[in-house]
Parts: sequence; structure tokens; C-alpha cells
Amino acid sequence: MVLRISDLDFVIGPCSESEPLEPPRTLSTNNLTYGVELEFVFAFHEDLIKFPSDAEYKIVKDLPYSTRELLRFSRVSPIFSPPNKIYNSWGVESDVTDPVTHEKLNPWKKEPLQIVANNLRQNISAFADPSASRDLNILDTLDTDNKKKLKWDNKKQWKITKDHSICGVGSENIQNWLPDKRVEAEKWDSLGVELVSPILNSNTPNDNIRISEIVNALTLKSATQTGSFITNQCGLHVHVQGPSAAQFQRDHNMSEDDAEYHKAKV
Repeated sequence: MVLRISDLDFVIGPCSESEPLEPPRTLSTNNLTYGVELEFVFAFHEDLIKFPSDAEYKIVKDLPYSTRELLRFSRVSPIFSPPNKIYNSWGVESDVTDPVTHEKLNPWKKEPLQIVANNLRQNISAFADPSASRDLNILDTLDTDNKKKLKWDNKKQWKITKDHSICGVGSENIQNWLPDKRVEAEKWDSLGVELVSPILNSNTPNDNIRISEIVNALTLKSATQTGSFITNQCGLHVHVQGPSAAQFQRDHNMSEDDAEYHKAKV
């Protein structure tokens, strides 16, 4: 849609030279807490995969659509999911039946997420060792119900999870998304990943710096066996601290009961 200047009169009303513009409000320097969720597609070379030692595992690279659309792979209801939300990554076959799915062939678990964690620890000093100022927690899959049950006792912990609303792009397409890397399609896979921040503070400069460090670490051009990118399924979610009831009451001249009601709605 093309928006003409004259169309703005309908939106904001005509300008009047006799009406001076109000000066901008000053920005508050009060602390504001917030959190971010970074969604992206993570691509990796098969040599980086490390399986646990509790069973024999092997990668299954060519999964038929009939397998990939199963609930244990896609985890998205067909009622809400268009075809492009179907699992599009490799599978893992074990000689032992999985206690949750009761199947031997399953999607990736934490193996690619461990590569993400290793990447961050290798490139960001705050994640470099267990005694560092920031911590990483690998959580496999984190759906809406699980998010509500998360514990935030560790105020410095970043959480790494699979995101089933984001699909891998298929091994044969990774090179198109990472043109600066030499990708052998038969040896690379990709997976939707989400990074969930701890509670951050607007007056803590290191919190902003950490986000930048994470993005830079995940997109390093010098990394020869990993890469990250965003598709139209990815998003950046920012959760911002809501105003208190006292702020509602003060700023909007509300009664105490009305202020409590509006705070609960935020």
C-alpha cells in the first residue's frame, strides 16, 4: 500500500501553524526490567554431534514426510500448522526405546543445543566456565506450559531450547542461507532454536552487551562448522516490565481499585 502525505490528515489531523508542537517528554532513568527471546535457525556439521553413552545412536538423514509430520517430530497441531511447520531436520535412531515417545526413531534432542552452548562458551568470556558471570541451561523443548513453570532463581542464566515453530531449511538449502561458508549438504543439518534470556535491567550496560555478544558469536563468519540465520518463521520477543498500580494511579488519575484492575490486565 502506498501512503500519500494527504492521507496522514485522516490519521493525525491537519497540521496547524498556529499550534506549537509540545516539547518531547524526558526519558526516565528508572530501572526497567525486561527479557528477550531470540529465535533463529542453527546450522551445524555432523562432526560436532556428541551422543550420550547410554545407548547406540545413529543419524537418519532421509526421513519421509509421513514420519516428519508425526506429533513427536513436529509437535505442532495440524489444526494450526501450515505445511511449512513440519519438522525438516534429521532424525536419530537408537537401539533402545525412548522412555517418553516409546519409539526408537526420534527427532533431535539436546545434541544440537549442546553445540550452541559450546559455541557461546568458546566465544563469550561470561559463559566460558562454570564459575563465569553467566550460566547456560539446555532445556530441549520448551512449550507454553513449560515456560510458565520455569524457575528464575538464577538471575544470570540463559536458557537454550528447541523451537518447534521454526523449521530447519533442509540440508540442500543451507548453502543458500550461509553463502560465506563451504557447506557440504550431506554433512550439514539445521534446526529451529530459541535462546531465552534471564531478567535483564535497562540500567545494566552489560545486559545489552551480552545480547550483542550472543548474536555475534552465533553468526561468526570465521566459524567453519556452524552458522545461524533467521527465516520468516523467526522472531525477537521482548517482554517489558509493566507499570505498578501506583504508577497507573499517579499517571492516569485513577482510583486505587481502577489502578489495581489495569495493572492486572498488563
